[in-house]
Amino acid sequence: MTALSTPPPAAPGPAPAASAGGRLRVAGRWARDRLVADAPDGRYRVVRRGLAVVIGLRLATGSYASLAGQPDAQFRPPGVLAWMGGVPSTGVLVAVQVLGLAAAVTATAGWGVRTGGGRWAAGGLGRWVAGAALPLAWAALLFLTAVRTSGGKVQHNEVLLLLAAIPILCVPENRVGPDGAPAGRRHNVGWPIELAVVVIAVSYCAAGLAKLVHTGPSWVFSDNMRYVMYWAAQTPQPGVDALTATIADHGWLARLVAASILGLELVAPVIVVWARARPPFVAAAVALHLGTWATLGIDYWGWALAVVVVLLDWGGGRRSARRAVEDGERRGLLVHDGDCAFCTRSALWVARRAGRRVEAAAGSTLDLGALGLTAEQVATEVWWVPGHGRPEGGHRAVGRALLAVGGPWVVAGRALLLPVVAPVARPAYAWVARNRHRLPGATPACRIGAAPPARPGR
Repeated sequence: MTALSTPPPAAPGPAPAASAGGRLRVAGRWARDRLVADAPDGRYRVVRRGLAVVIGLRLATGSYASLAGQPDAQFRPPGVLAWMGGVPSTGVLVAVQVLGLAAAVTATAGWGVRTGGGRWAAGGLGRWVAGAALPLAWAALLFLTAVRTSGGKVQHNEVLLLLAAIPILCVPENRVGPDGAPAGRRHNVGWPIELAVVVIAVSYCAAGLAKLVHTGPSWVFSDNMRYVMYWAAQTPQPGVDALTATIADHGWLARLVAASILGLELVAPVIVVWARARPPFVAAAVALHLGTWATLGIDYWGWALAVVVVLLDWGGGRRSARRAVEDGERRGLLVHDGDCAFCTRSALWVARRAGRRVEAAAGSTLDLGALGLTAEQVATEVWWVPGHGRPEGGHRAVGRALLAVGGPWVVAGRALLLPVVAPVARPAYAWVARNRHRLPGATPACRIGAAPPARPGR
């Protein structure tokens, strides 16, 4: 297959700029496909209402009324409460808690999303309720958390939940009619989810970096974790004292726990670019926060539930969309130099293993003009012609072909398509192409520029 032939020499001058522009275009396509692509309404519904449930639970289980007994002299409000001169009264705290809980219940029930629930649901009030219920619940939790923080201790317990919910607050659920069909203008609901994923990744990674900045590697390799466990074992905190004492009494186990925590936090950005890493990250994060409660008695279950709600692909909508995209990427026409025996055998090898996804054809049997190709191009390199989009030649065509074959070849195919690999893959492809007539199964006609073999009857 001309799978291995020489690409045209690079044009002098603007080539580096074009290459840089190509990398920017690749990055732009990645951002579009990963960060701003739409998502199924069902998945967004689960994420938005799931966060409403978590916020409602935090509001329902918090003892906020007791904060009213704090002396005004000790009131040190954070920025969002800088306008307040003292601690709110018990009545104000209870009213905010009840209002926030009612809004969370409303958001969880999805009132106002379906237009067939009566005249009010079909009109402006229904739209307002559908869009404002979750922000109201979020604002109530933010207010009460800020009041608790004003006592002088920063409350980390709600930080991730409040931050991850911000993108989701910006876009309401898409409204549907009585029959479930879309009603009115539809919103893109993919980017809020992906931005919430970014917020989660940055939050965990920032926690890990803070440990390294303030403590360095000794956070793992010193007795820091053992001292924390010994302290926890001697305080009347909820948890499992036997587990806390076991970790404290074994230095290697304490260091292993510390390394696991720091490692999980530092690798968190991977979940932004690799969706398949999200389920194992969720499992590890839940284990981390469950272990934090079991050993130190600190309540971080709001973090754990927020991670579960946002990162898991509820209903498989993203997986189905990804499989559809990948299936489309793996279907195409592999155009090769029919006069080259090595090229033909290679193309047929791909076609046999890829099945119906790939059709291999010699360039001489096709209307190359209709495909956007020329005979000279086909004679010098293999070409991949997708069902939609522009043909790709050279090492990128080989990468697309390996993707179509599937199995372990996908790894090599993905690698060949990476922009950072191009400076190596392009000359390697050119070298093999120049020497393809020396490869197994080749004939003299495989040499680039060789005269085609004589046809019978000519």
